[in-house]
Amino acid sequence: MLIFASVFLISNIKFEESINDLAPNDEEISLISNVFANSSLVDKIVIRINNKNELNTVVLTKFADSLNIAIQKQLDSSVIKEVRAKMSSGDMLGSMDFMFTHLPIFLEDSDYVILEQFISEESIAKSMAANYRVLTSPANFGFKKFILQDPLSLNRLATSKLNKLREVNGFQLVDNYIFTADKSNLLIFIELKNSQNTALINVFDNKLSEIIGRLESRQEFNNVDVHYFGGPLVAASNANQIKKDIILTVSLALVLLLFLISYYYRSKRSILIIFIPTFLAAIISLALLSVIQVRVSLISIGVGSVLLGISVDYALHIYSHYRRNQDFLKLFVDVGQPIIISAFTTSAAFFSLMALESKVITDLGLFLGISILFSAFFSLFLFPMLLPTKGIVNTKRKNVIDRIAAIDFSKNKYVLLGILVITILFVFMNHESRFTSDLNGSNYMNKSLRESESSINNLIGLDSSRNMFVASYGRNLEQALQKNEEAQRVLQNLNQQKLTNYEINAAALTPSIKKQKERIAKWNRFWTKEKKDSVLSKLHNQSDKYGFKITAFSKFEQWLEKPIAVVEPASNPLYNQFVKDFVVEFDSKTFVLSQLNVVKNEEIQNQIISVVKSSKAQIVDKLYFTKSLLNKLKIGFDKLAIYSLGLVFLILLIS
Repeated sequence: MLIFASVFLISNIKFEESINDLAPNDEEISLISNVFANSSLVDKIVIRINNKNELNTVVLTKFADSLNIAIQKQLDSSVIKEVRAKMSSGDMLGSMDFMFTHLPIFLEDSDYVILEQFISEESIAKSMAANYRVLTSPANFGFKKFILQDPLSLNRLATSKLNKLREVNGFQLVDNYIFTADKSNLLIFIELKNSQNTALINVFDNKLSEIIGRLESRQEFNNVDVHYFGGPLVAASNANQIKKDIILTVSLALVLLLFLISYYYRSKRSILIIFIPTFLAAIISLALLSVIQVRVSLISIGVGSVLLGISVDYALHIYSHYRRNQDFLKLFVDVGQPIIISAFTTSAAFFSLMALESKVITDLGLFLGISILFSAFFSLFLFPMLLPTKGIVNTKRKNVIDRIAAIDFSKNKYVLLGILVITILFVFMNHESRFTSDLNGSNYMNKSLRESESSINNLIGLDSSRNMFVASYGRNLEQALQKNEEAQRVLQNLNQQKLTNYEINAAALTPSIKKQKERIAKWNRFWTKEKKDSVLSKLHNQSDKYGFKITAFSKFEQWLEKPIAVVEPASNPLYNQFVKDFVVEFDSKTFVLSQLNVVKNEEIQNQIISVVKSSKAQIVDKLYFTKSLLNKLKIGFDKLAIYSLGLVFLILLIS
């Protein structure tokens, strides 16, 4: 009944594979971990498409079209959240129109110096001459709307910020597709529905590889080369390898144990008897875990399964004693107390893992601690029912294991001398041991994934530099944008000191309402009635010169007189196109990210981290996260050593 009840309880457990559960319960580490877990920016899949032999944008765009269609057909919305292969012409025109209509909210103080130049008599004359040439050319007739709306090209002040963002990224648009500056590589960005779900990532990876393979086999695309890479693929690769390693390790350990047990005891029944206590203990431990908590880390259970082999020792001790002296009473007198003390001390050491406040390690400690206790219990009280009452094996026959066990190493001076020499040697070598806090080299990636990483990193300049993120956060988007605007003073100062190569602050395209009001007020102060009349007078004079109607630029005049209203940042069309990926929301908080590109120099990176931490912003960086995580765990393990030694000493003292 106990076993059936345990199996029923286990069926309700929800196993989790997230490596983020390794993080201890620390505010900063949890915050960074959650930003990574909820950010679409850091978990995008990048597909690089290029032509091996020649520069041919037509072939690349055709391949991208075919790939995009195949992805949309064969990978449904349960796997893919968004595929960004090209930008819509309508969206681009709409964005340009929006930026002109709300031009004041995009202008910084320095832009007004340029604006003064744009409205000078000389500049207006040049603009009208250029407008005339464009409008009289049939090829440029599509620009008529923009010229009549903005004859002085004031919108350049806003669109230059958008162009600057593209230049910093090193991208440009060709037929609305995203290309690198030299037009040799076309890029597609994919956001997965759930980048933490290993099973879905594996489905995506296999299907995408299959689609690309079919397209590359077509004659028209035989010179096209494709690589794709992203954080979720690395995470899935690691998770898959961990599963394989655990299965392999457990299988090898099990085979070795089975071989040794069968060789030593010469009995098939002994194998079953020895493993039953451990098996039952593991089932009950999982059942109790399901009562304590609904979600259990699969990583902890996997690691625990390897360590659970410790509990087999109890059954081996009892079986070995019974093999030599088949007297149950004497058996309990000889091994009962040692096994109970061993179980309590071992489980106490595992239970002390809960002091680390990491879900993975807490689950591991609970699982192993409970398993050890029940394994000892079943070994002591279940064995009498399982062991045969008559002789089990002829113990007079000695094998290799018996002969090794018969050696008294405590009286062998050569063994003692060897141990002493090795101990002294290890004491002097101890200072050479160093633990790395950079786990990037520990990531498992197959050959194809490593080649893709190298290819894409070289393309976007991450072979000699790396990206760090700075998060500004508040209770809502408005507060987060305000904090981001405050942080810009610090980040721009870093750039001026040459500590960063460049910054990508996409949120500048969606200023906070507070910032918009300040900029609109400055705009209104700038455009006095006298200045408006002067500019319009110069415009009309130049219009007459080129034969334009007096009402030709009435839209511009109306716009100049029209009050400018603030725009909710999330309603800004630029938000969905350029800013959304830099915004993260969770736990009733909103985070706005700025991206810093920095050289791969630890001293400079530490200086940047120190400056950012002294402000109200939060550094969000995988390397910094890993170092902080390991430092916290190291402190925890130092405490753990004290706790476990204290518990073991107390148990031994009481016993």
